[in-house]
Amino acid sequence: MLKAFGAMARLHLKMTQVQAEYEMPVFFYGDEMEKHTRECRRVRNYLVRLRTKTEFERRLLQEYPYFLKKAEEVTALARLESKPEYEAYVKSNGLYCHGDFQYHNVIYPKDGGGMCLINFEHFARDTGARDFYLLFRKISEKNDWSIKLAEEMLDAYQNRRLLTPIEWQSLRLRLAYPEKFWKIINFYYNSRKSWVSGRNYEKLEGLISQEQSRQCLLEKLFG
Repeated sequence: MLKAFGAMARLHLKMTQVQAEYEMPVFFYGDEMEKHTRECRRVRNYLVRLRTKTEFERRLLQEYPYFLKKAEEVTALARLESKPEYEAYVKSNGLYCHGDFQYHNVIYPKDGGGMCLINFEHFARDTGARDFYLLFRKISEKNDWSIKLAEEMLDAYQNRRLLTPIEWQSLRLRLAYPEKFWKIINFYYNSRKSWVSGRNYEKLEGLISQEQSRQCLLEKLFG
């Protein structure tokens, strides 16, 4: 895992040398948060109107006030960030990222050679914080938001490429946003309502049980 973060940093350094053949729009995390928070409100309104609710839907509604409040608070903070300034920073530094830096897109050769990165279809004009966030969140979720592991992942990346203040701020807000909650309700809302996957219920319970650890990690890293 730590080698993957080192490979990520090397990729980001190399990507500053990319010469795009056309002007790519800069991805601004605040826009995505706005969209996700609107969707959270829409699903809540749908659930409230339901006359008959499944156990999963009742559990979801029970937790909704907490996670929706978090989503709205972080979205409000992201709204205070300057989108033009962020876009100018990305363009002036020639920044690009993989866009979907997940562990299943990292190949470890059996012969001990260099790591291979695949599936660049989400290649984007954004800071390295986007890729870092994706892999960091995935691994942290599977390790109960371990502070020790979080510090090791940060070191593995920053030993090769330092996150600048504007990237650090975007990482703070991305991690603070309850994206896993949005993913759960988005999957639920866009699937067949007559049958709710038991796996979705497990994910919700896992999210709830890990929330205290997640907040402790955020407090440790960002104060």
